Amino acid sequence: MAFKRVVRIIKIPPKARSNPTEFLEKLTEALRTPSTSICLKGDTIRVEVAGPPRTVYETLGNITSLLEEYSEQPGGSLKKYTYEAVERLAGVGVPVELLGEYLRLKGYRAARKTKKSIETSAPKDVVVDAARRIGDSLVKAGSVKLSNTAFKMVVVASAMLGLEPSLVVERGLKEGVLEASAAGSIRVSHFWRKSLTDFLEALKEAPG
Repeated sequence: MAFKRVVRIIKIPPKARSNPTEFLEKLTEALRTPSTSICLKGDTIRVEVAGPPRTVYETLGNITSLLEEYSEQPGGSLKKYTYEAVERLAGVGVPVELLGEYLRLKGYRAARKTKKSIETSAPKDVVVDAARRIGDSLVKAGSVKLSNTAFKMVVVASAMLGLEPSLVVERGLKEGVLEASAAGSIRVSHFWRKSLTDFLEALKEAPG
């Protein structure tokens, strides 16, 4: 099996400098590849990951998500929403990771702060509508055989475009952002956020 090796140089975010140990623990948890190396020097971390390309892409996506948790959000008014708060408002509980991605793609600032909360500049009615759309797509996507990362990509794309998950999969396979595994499940070609962005761009550029 072919292995891919990637090196990332990360600056410890300002918000993490008061508790760098916690940040390093979360970073370590985000690394899913068979071979990993972390080297800390001052406020810079050198991360080297190696493994099957799909696992490497997933790990890079996890690192991006972690950095978003600690990102600064200058300007504008941000409001925190927990999983429970969204469930109470929208009548459905949805993964905040998917909710945040949906809102970012809609042009709002959104960053996951913990595993079960986000901060966003989106108005409450937009958050509620997004959660309901995602909740509907979550139910429908459950009947499609998808890998965990493909499931995330298909659910958000379905919610954003108002398409059935099966149609997202059909078009995703055609555009090359999804592929069928030997076991018969559908998986993403890169890490799921890139596959999602590539898919939306492909549809935007498609004639008609």
